Amino acid sequence: SPYLDSELDTASTLAVRQHLAGCPDCAEASRAAAGWQRRLEAALSHGASMTANLALLRLFEEMGVEIPYPQRVVRQLPA
Repeated sequence: SPYLDSELDTASTLAVRQHLAGCPDCAEASRAAAGWQRRLEAALSHGASMTANLALLRLFEEMGVEIPYPQRVVRQLPA
C-alpha cells in the first residue's frame, strides 16, 4: 500500500495514522499487511530460493495482498 511503502505525502500519512489510531479493524489489517510485507522483503533480500519466492508471491496473491512492483519481479536464474 502507499502508506506502508512510505509513498504518501506528510498530510496523507498523518491522516492515515489518525484513522488507524481510531479504527481497530483497519489498524489490525495494516499490522498484518506490514508483517507480510516484512516477511516477503526478508525472503527476497536473503536470497531465498526461486521456488520459495514464487510460493510466497502465489500465497500473497491468493490472500489478495498487493505486492509492490519491485518485489513482484522474480529474477531468472542464470542458464
